[in-house]
Formats: sequence, C-alpha cells, structure tokens
Amino acid sequence: MKYKTIITKTPLRISFVGGGTDFVDFYKKNDGEVFSGAINKYMYLFVNRYFDKEKCLLKYSKTELIKNLKDIKHPLIRNSLKLTKLWGLDINSVSDVASGTGLASSSAFTVGLLNALYSINGQTKSNNFLAKNACHVEIKMTGSPIGKQDQFITSYGGVNNIKFLKNDSVIVKKFNNKKILNEFQKNLILLDTGLYMSNKKILSNFMNNIKKKKKNYRDLIEIKKLVSLFKHNLMLKDFKSCGEILNYNWELKKKFTNDVSNKYFNEIFVNLQKLGVYGAKLLGAGGRGYFLIIANKDTQNKIKKFFFKNKIIDLKFDHSGTKVIWKDA
Repeated sequence: MKYKTIITKTPLRISFVGGGTDFVDFYKKNDGEVFSGAINKYMYLFVNRYFDKEKCLLKYSKTELIKNLKDIKHPLIRNSLKLTKLWGLDINSVSDVASGTGLASSSAFTVGLLNALYSINGQTKSNNFLAKNACHVEIKMTGSPIGKQDQFITSYGGVNNIKFLKNDSVIVKKFNNKKILNEFQKNLILLDTGLYMSNKKILSNFMNNIKKKKKNYRDLIEIKKLVSLFKHNLMLKDFKSCGEILNYNWELKKKFTNDVSNKYFNEIFVNLQKLGVYGAKLLGAGGRGYFLIIANKDTQNKIKKFFFKNKIIDLKFDHSGTKVIWKDA
C-alpha cells in the first residue's frame, strides 16, 4: 500500500570506544569493532506527496524547489532519491540537536530519509537493509570520508557491539542488560562546547593518515582492544574504569590528526578531570560538538555549576532505532 505522508523518527548516537576502526581502510585489513549507543535525541523526516509530481520541495537548513534530480544541492537527499527512484515529494527534516556536533546527525538523516522513502511506497525494510543502504548513499554515492558505525547504530538503536569484517559484512550484537544500562545512563551526560562545524577536513586527513602511516594502524589496533575491556567493566558496573578507558581512547584519538583537539578542548578536558569525572572524550571526529562524560551525580552537579546548566544534556538510551511514527494514506 502506498501512502501520502510518512514521518520517521531516528535516534542520534554516542560512541564509547572503537571509533575509527569502522573505516574501510582499517577493517579490510584488521576487522573493526565499536561499542556505541543510540540516545533519546532524534532526527525527524517528513515526506509528503507533493501536489506537483514533476517537482520536489526540499526543506532543511535551506529550501529547494527542484525540477531535476541533478540540480538538488543536498547530496544525501539527491542520492537517496536516485537510489529509491522516487520523485514528486515534499521532504522536510527536523532535529533535536544542531548538525555538526559529532552525534551522527548526517547518518541519522540518511537512515531516516531512506526509511521514509521506502515506507511511502509501502515497503518495510529491515534495520540491516536501511543501514547498508545508508552506507552506500553516504560513502559510495556521496563520497563522504566516514566509517560505517553511525548508520548501523542509528538504524538499530540500543547499545551495541558492532563488528566490521574484512568481507564487508557487519555483525550487530545488542547489549541487552537493561538493569546495567539504566544505571549506566545515570552516569552519562553531554557537555556542549558551543562549536558546530563540518568535520570533513578532519575525516579526510584521518583517512589519508590511515593509508600512509603505520603508526595510525597501531593506535587503531589499540583502540579496537578497548572495546572488550570496556564491555567487561560495564558488566561489572565499574563505571570508573569505563571512564578511564574513555580517557585513554581520547588520548589515542588525539594522535590521529592535529585538528582533533586544540587548546580550548584540552582546557575543558583538564577542568573536567579537576571536577572529578571518571572519563570524557569529544564525540565524533573531533574539533567540535559535545564532550561525552562519565561521572557520578555529585560530579555532574559540579559540572553543571562550573559550565552552566544549559550547556549540559542529560540523556537516556533509545532502544527502538529508526521507525515510522506516522503514516497517512
């Protein structure tokens, strides 16, 4: 059954350890592995049949009224429409969080858009299908210098150990101990650094460094080892050790390129340590966005006073993944 209107809701994500090992130039030689969680901040995609079947009306940070696919300026919309072979649509996106913050908004956008586009034609696609096709749109068709974890975590939801194998297959294993996760999420907050921007330059430099420098491989292999260690301590509810692992992951990550951190972020990190956090790291590729912080409630209150409460986001895990929340025939 085809629909007139579809609305999808797709979670953003936080990545604990393993980021960087999901890049093709690494996992094709070593296998990759990450431990990530979807959170209760969302990307919404509204797709409606446009009254003029010859045009598409696109509304994101800009507005486009387009007659031809090739003229669409937004590459993720253009390539998603090209993949699904759909036209004559009114597409609108709304997010709980600004773009350029390291929370995987681009991948959540792509996953949510593909979910909406297939759904409006009455096609129900699996989380695995949506994640794989979002990877295809972002990496193959658009040429974005990114890895594959964001598409899978935003599609599946929950907290997952995700493995990227040399043969390009992906294994998603959910961490299903809800009691531990409910306690763990009480120890998590995000700190808004106030800097939002594209991370394309950082990611491009990172990809080039993986190809050229053996040292980056050694650092990534070390980061990959942290996944099992993090999971082990999480099972023990040793959140302090989880935080220390996060700190170490951040120190390794800063070696990737000079743009990952700077004096401003280093100062924030030092202040967080002084306030007594278990651990912290800048999310995404670095250079902007949010610090993920593991800390008990007393320390969280100190952070809110030091950095101002409106800079802090309390969060919970999302266990649903991308989903259709409205359809109208």
